[in-house]
Amino acid sequence: MFYPEVPDNANTRQSISQWLGYNHNLRIGDGEFYDCENLSSDNYPLISPRKKRPVLASLPDAVRGLLYTDGDLAYLSGGTLYLGSASYDLSSYMTDLESEQQLIKFGAYLLIFPLGLYFHTADRADYGSLGSAYTAPEGVTVTYMVCDETGNALDAADPDGYQRNVTASTTAPKEGMKEGDYWLNTYDGGLYVWDADASMWNVVLTTYVKIQVPNSQMNTRFQAGDAVHMNTSVPDLNTGSIIQYVGEDYLVVTGLMGDSVMRTQDTDSTWRLTIERKVPALNYVCVSANRVWGCYYGIVNGQQVNEIYASKLGDPKNWYCYEGLSSDAYAISLGSDGCFTGCIEYQGYPTFFKENAIYRIYGRYPSEYQLITTNCRGVQDGSYKSLAICGEYLLYKSVADVCIYDGSTPVSISNALGKGCLYYNAVSGACLNKYYISMRDAKGNATLFVYDMDYNLWHKEDSLFVEAFTYSVSGQMYGYAGNKVYGFGSTDNMAYLEQEVSEEYVKWYAITGEMGYEYPDYKYVNRLTLRAYLPIRSEIVLSISYDDGPWQEVGVLRGPGTVKSQSFSFCPTRCDHFRLKLEGHGDVRIYTLSRTLCAESEEP
Repeated sequence: MFYPEVPDNANTRQSISQWLGYNHNLRIGDGEFYDCENLSSDNYPLISPRKKRPVLASLPDAVRGLLYTDGDLAYLSGGTLYLGSASYDLSSYMTDLESEQQLIKFGAYLLIFPLGLYFHTADRADYGSLGSAYTAPEGVTVTYMVCDETGNALDAADPDGYQRNVTASTTAPKEGMKEGDYWLNTYDGGLYVWDADASMWNVVLTTYVKIQVPNSQMNTRFQAGDAVHMNTSVPDLNTGSIIQYVGEDYLVVTGLMGDSVMRTQDTDSTWRLTIERKVPALNYVCVSANRVWGCYYGIVNGQQVNEIYASKLGDPKNWYCYEGLSSDAYAISLGSDGCFTGCIEYQGYPTFFKENAIYRIYGRYPSEYQLITTNCRGVQDGSYKSLAICGEYLLYKSVADVCIYDGSTPVSISNALGKGCLYYNAVSGACLNKYYISMRDAKGNATLFVYDMDYNLWHKEDSLFVEAFTYSVSGQMYGYAGNKVYGFGSTDNMAYLEQEVSEEYVKWYAITGEMGYEYPDYKYVNRLTLRAYLPIRSEIVLSISYDDGPWQEVGVLRGPGTVKSQSFSFCPTRCDHFRLKLEGHGDVRIYTLSRTLCAESEEP
């Protein structure tokens, strides 16, 4: 005899088949995690852990800067620059061996700021300081002489053997002049040349002065085209003179002495000649349109500086070259207060940030440059390394959130990180449409997050504080923390041929939001069913927490090497709401999680 079947109308079954990443807010949807660790969106919509991070280098000193360039990984540690498998000692050019540095690529040059160093990646014997300085010793005679562009005296014989005359006086000579003779007007400082055909003195538009110091080896310190600052007795020469020619013990600059054709000056304990090619103090730098751009906010020589600079076109060694040419260096002072917080080239334009503004330079050359200011959320102070271009968009950390910027107005993308959760000192990198950002909270605890631009999903990895990121064209991310250089993401790069195994397997976990609020009554969780792929030696542990109580283990799955569906039945506990926790290790893939509920009365 068969009894009639009583329908179980109180039981409901719900499944999660799409996993939506990290969302650290009080009310979140099915498939989102209130907390997680070491998960990724690589196999979205499935749950899967991140890839292992090999250690590519362990160094005796902390890493100070990192850059991927021309197929090699370059990193600075102490006073040594490592480039691929080679290393180069740059300590003799450094004023300190510990401060953090920014490495950027400019053509074949690797530039290091704020130290102001360069390294030629094609000719690796060529490296040193971008700036250069010479100070004459005591007891030498410095000679200044009006000359031609190569340093020859004006009264030297011409190709026909004629010995030119040079006259220095307040009035022009009236007789005895021949073609090519010179007159230096000591009254107004002008230089004139005699035109025999027109019988008149014509002004010399460009005049040159030769500065000679015995045994100075000028040609090893400077080159033609350099703009130099000096402390000569000729004021016209001292600020930004352009070198036209360099000899072994002399250089030729544009300028005029005014009152004489030649003079000498002896060095002693009170005065010694100094010649310097200067590089300005720079907080942040970037490369755009064959120039190095930088910015600085602070005190220099007792003066407040709030400026944006650009180097001479194609020449990162010259920042004060002003000849009225399209290749000139460039500088502009800003009227807005506050320190700069970062800079980057975006959409072909140098882009600078303060916490409350974005500044962009438009134009192709100095006379055309135009500064456009947008008052909006800028980069948070201390988070300049959060600037990264992901796809076609610029992402960065502002004071309150993570922003995405397309050249118009920044928009927040970090609501999932939690309202009221503030982070600082953000460092980021982007590759293959993923944005990695490592930040510290108010207590100094570090967290590494990853934002997937394709799916608009956040995932939390772990507590590694990455101090800088870089990436290769093949899609490999690199970063350093302390004295170690790590690889992130893909593992098909040549840099992985020699690596230190840092993780046997990746441990991970995911905690759901609070479930059951959609039902007003108290309820039982009767059954949980998990479908997953588990490789050999992998594991998944499923736990449940009732009404914010302790975690209770429901069941364990171990790797059979296949996709498997497993139901877990357990002694139900009456509750108002509950949370689920998945944790384990190995390269698992979780497809679905189903839960069977039985709703009961409103009373506990």
